[in-house]
Amino acid sequence: MQNAIVYCRVSTDKQVKEGMSLDMQEKVGCELATKDGYKVTKVLRDGMSGKSLDRKGMKELIETVEKGEANAVYLYHSDRGARHLIDHLQLREWFK
Repeated sequence: MQNAIVYCRVSTDKQVKEGMSLDMQEKVGCELATKDGYKVTKVLRDGMSGKSLDRKGMKELIETVEKGEANAVYLYHSDRGARHLIDHLQLREWFK
């Protein structure tokens, strides 16, 4: 069985109140990964803006993927990973 990471991020209380809580994102990510046949080996959470990749959970995500310790990354929505297109492209390069 291959390993997956679930990454969750919220930046505002409004997101939590409107149904995008960290717990909800984790639940959905874990369900999808399991359904796809992955074993979730790590769940990472950040509670800050997506304007930069300089976040504790994101740094750990990148390091884990670069070490080859995960075969897949699950996010509730792509905007949970990054806000800016350039950051999305950088993540795509790292996660090939």
